[in-house]
Amino acid sequence: MLKFISLLLVFLLVSCSSREKIQERSEANEGEPSAVAAHDTVEVAQPEPEVQPQPQVTTVKPNLSLIGAVISSIEFVDSVRYKAHVELRTAIPIGGLESIAEPGQSLVVQPAYRADGEGKIMLSDPLNRKLFEARLLKNGDFLFGKISLHQDGIWYLEDTGLD
Repeated sequence: MLKFISLLLVFLLVSCSSREKIQERSEANEGEPSAVAAHDTVEVAQPEPEVQPQPQVTTVKPNLSLIGAVISSIEFVDSVRYKAHVELRTAIPIGGLESIAEPGQSLVVQPAYRADGEGKIMLSDPLNRKLFEARLLKNGDFLFGKISLHQDGIWYLEDTGLD
């Protein structure tokens, strides 16, 4: 009787370890063709196609307008920054969008300086130099340039006709 129980335990152990090896082998060989005996039954599960959400790309086109304006006043914020109070004489949309700015409108524009990687305004940059020189305009002077209305609700002077 003891031999029978021992043999039964050995059979169960061998049977369980064989199943584990078969399962490990089938997991290791997934995607590879394998030899299956004629008496074996294989159930093939079809993986559900994985749906990847597409990132939504929102492109915001800047609403640039080419303007001609008369300086009403210049308000100095610091040694570089300023706010120019202007009255628009002309406003022409750039890039196929309608102009938000309209002739006759009074606006306050700030220079849209380009900063370096550390956030410093480099006045050696030609565009920054032109924006900086616009602060020297006087009341009644004519300003020619490009402006845009940013999402923060502030009008920015993007470029000037000063050379």
